[in-house]
Amino acid sequence: MEGAGKRNARLTCHAFADACFVQRFRVLAALKGHDNWVQCLVCIPQRGEVWSGSADRTIICWEWSTCAQVGRLHGHNDHVNSLARVGNRVYSGSQDGVIRVWDAKSRECVQEVSSGMRNIARLCGLSTEVWVCGVGDVVQIRDAGNISVLKGSVEGCSGYTSAVAQVGHMIWGGGPRVRLLCADGFGINTGIR
Repeated sequence: MEGAGKRNARLTCHAFADACFVQRFRVLAALKGHDNWVQCLVCIPQRGEVWSGSADRTIICWEWSTCAQVGRLHGHNDHVNSLARVGNRVYSGSQDGVIRVWDAKSRECVQEVSSGMRNIARLCGLSTEVWVCGVGDVVQIRDAGNISVLKGSVEGCSGYTSAVAQVGHMIWGGGPRVRLLCADGFGINTGIR
């Protein structure tokens, strides 16, 4: 949308050309659809789709074999910062503090809950849980089957956790520092520097 101050954001697909560095990648396709930056992606392998969340407040569903847009999801009132998948459900987190749960097959929103956070930065989908990170000293651990159920939390996360990842039986969080948040089901806060 020229003149409106928005950039035409593109989703870029890459192909591996040998097992080398990024310089050896090449762009296969640039997909147009969002009106602002793409903030996050999630793969839905059983559907052959990639979903992209954007600062334009929407989620676009792309068929990866044709690069065609096959759906556009609305509902967030601010940037969609994070997408995570557990089974046939996709979870979206936004700067509006809301978590929306989408059925991957029908692409319908099946649940919505306010996290109580000012800004959801990242979601991490595990087998039965969704970890919710954002502004605040707490990482929320929510039930993947019913996102409104708060199963627990990890406290003392230094104000903002902008990334979370699972490596084996450990959950790592990043923000001002990298932290080991949980190992073998026990929340720990080591503050590894």
